[in-house]
Amino acid sequence: MSTLTLPGYARMEIICREADTEVGNYGSDRWAQLDHHFHAAMADASHNQRLIHCVQRLLAECHYVFYVRPGRVRRRQLSAEEAAAHMARVVEDHRAMIEAIRARDPQRASRLARAHMRVSGRQAAEEIIASDLDT
Repeated sequence: MSTLTLPGYARMEIICREADTEVGNYGSDRWAQLDHHFHAAMADASHNQRLIHCVQRLLAECHYVFYVRPGRVRRRQLSAEEAAAHMARVVEDHRAMIEAIRARDPQRASRLARAHMRVSGRQAAEEIIASDLDT
């Protein structure tokens, strides 16, 4: 069964389980796909069409910054250990958000989501700045 047809928690949990199998395979198409699907599933679970649309646009931009652009510019490559640690943290973040939502704790879910976005935003900004300085 496709994870795209499953509702709510089950869909997000399956995506996290599948993402676990990709930890250490940094930059794989499957990792990018699973990360995208997780965030889309989280937005879909809101049942808020405006939010869903905004997240879809943001995910397209993030895909470019994290997965397309790095292949086009020189940048420091993560070591295998750094990549695995980063990926494991992403899966942990996703699971923590699921648990906060399941516990009906919107403050905690919001805090976790914001922290997750800050880390990703900082990483993207650092990579873009570093690649611009290398040119």
